[in-house]
Amino acid sequence: MREIKIPKGFNSECQHQVGITIKSFDKLTSCLFYKFCGLEDKINQLKHYQILQGLYSFVKFDELRKHTKTIQLLI
Repeated sequence: MREIKIPKGFNSECQHQVGITIKSFDKLTSCLFYKFCGLEDKINQLKHYQILQGLYSFVKFDELRKHTKTIQLLI
């Protein structure tokens, strides 16, 4: 079996990156709560993966909207 050498500080860098990602996600979630005021109770009940699915849908919808706008300009 081959031994793999992990660079010194690799684990702490990974932990640091995970911490940054979690803070970003928390900030994004709080922004969503602000943006969709009135729906906070429902948003608070969502699981993280459901929020991510919703964001992914928004991104795809925005891409479709931009594509449709481009097609309209060409017509």
